Amino acid sequence: MPYPRPNPDTVEERKPLLSPATPIPWASLVALCVARLVDPISFTQVFPYANEFMLHLKVTEDPHHVGYYSGAVESIYALTQLFSIYYWAKISDRRGRRPVIILCSLGMALGTLFFGLSERLAVALISRGIAGFFSGHPAVLLSALGEISDSTNVAHTFPIYGFAWPTGVILGPLFGGTLSNPATKFPNLLDFKLFRDFPFFLPCLATAAVGILSAIVGYFFFEESLPAKRRRVREKSTPSHATAYGTIATPSSPTSTTSSIDPPHPRKPLTLRQLLRIRPVFRLFLSGGAISFIATGFDALFSLFCFSPIEKGGLGFPAHSIGIALAIAGGLSAAIQAAILPALLRRFDARDMYKVCMAVWAPAFAALPVLNLIAREGSVKTMDGTVELTEDAMALLWIGIAIVLVISRTGCMCYSLNMILVKQFAPNPESLAGTNGLVQLSMSFFRACAPAVFSGCFAISVKNNLVDGYAYVFVLVAVSYLCYASTRGVEHEQEAQ
Repeated sequence: MPYPRPNPDTVEERKPLLSPATPIPWASLVALCVARLVDPISFTQVFPYANEFMLHLKVTEDPHHVGYYSGAVESIYALTQLFSIYYWAKISDRRGRRPVIILCSLGMALGTLFFGLSERLAVALISRGIAGFFSGHPAVLLSALGEISDSTNVAHTFPIYGFAWPTGVILGPLFGGTLSNPATKFPNLLDFKLFRDFPFFLPCLATAAVGILSAIVGYFFFEESLPAKRRRVREKSTPSHATAYGTIATPSSPTSTTSSIDPPHPRKPLTLRQLLRIRPVFRLFLSGGAISFIATGFDALFSLFCFSPIEKGGLGFPAHSIGIALAIAGGLSAAIQAAILPALLRRFDARDMYKVCMAVWAPAFAALPVLNLIAREGSVKTMDGTVELTEDAMALLWIGIAIVLVISRTGCMCYSLNMILVKQFAPNPESLAGTNGLVQLSMSFFRACAPAVFSGCFAISVKNNLVDGYAYVFVLVAVSYLCYASTRGVEHEQEAQ
């Protein structure tokens, strides 16, 4: 049966090849980037200390079981985000992007503060759930980004925006690893009763500060981008010669206000069912969930892997070292987004890159047992019975960690590539928020499942000593292949258009 074709206004191939680049609205772009920071910081700042936090709450005395509870705390955030993504997208279609962005930033700040003050597991789960509910605005941010961009500058605006996530992934683990247990780490400065009673409150406070900053920046610097809202404002107060986002004023038409993202006669947004019937959108829905599942699962597993004792298949790292490792991962992502991805997009098709980047996850998982073997071979017992690594083993181990993280961050380029493809294949501008919301819905569902699934797989494998504790690797390599297969479907369906 015939399927709706991509809207000519959203497909880059329909644009003139030599069109001059539209000036980027930097104030709004910066506001979107700051808003995008809050979610990854809020989500990842718990990774370095999540397992230690569970022991602090005394939910279990057995370190073998801590992965189940930390996985639940990590997953509940994405689970509540799952139920709010499409809701926030539809509200933004009616009320505008700006109020939703500001409200969600403040909501994440509030939920994160409550999490840092938790004294019971139930409170921790509820507060993480609140933060997750208000983190459901990525589709709104992406829609706003699409509305301030066009085909002449998308190769710059999307990678710049994509830079925000890895930057947040740097700051989150640094907050969690460096600022947790401040009374112990910085007794001369921060030995207060508040930090002794709530040793994980300070990283939550720092995260909340970023959320409040995002709300302030959004209020003062983000210009509403919803076409219907802008149209009404322009009809009331904007002179006829004004130029909207995405408009290129030409010498032959100096007063042109035509914009590919602001049509004079807006169409009705497609419903969820109608969007799913568009094959490229449906395939991006599936593959977006796949990348979210594999990438989020890797980060959760890597944190647990680093925390677990060497004899239990891990590296025995403290929270500070885990935070450094995750911050390195974020730094690599930021470098790739800023320096490598734009150049690659100018040389290669986004669909081909999407497929290649997904293929690297299997080697990333397969390399984890090698790191554990290096730690086992290089560990020695001290006089007090503790296990330490020799200097040579530690150096070799960090080299291995760097290689694994480079591989995994290469795979994370799929996020930005998915964003570009969603914008390209949205059926019309009015359905852009719905299309983004649909894909983000899939991402959040699998993001919610991933920490518990991957952490549980590792815990079961180690506890039962399956394949010497490395059985999880075989399972996750197989999962990686299935995720890779989903991108092949995207390419096939797009080429069929």
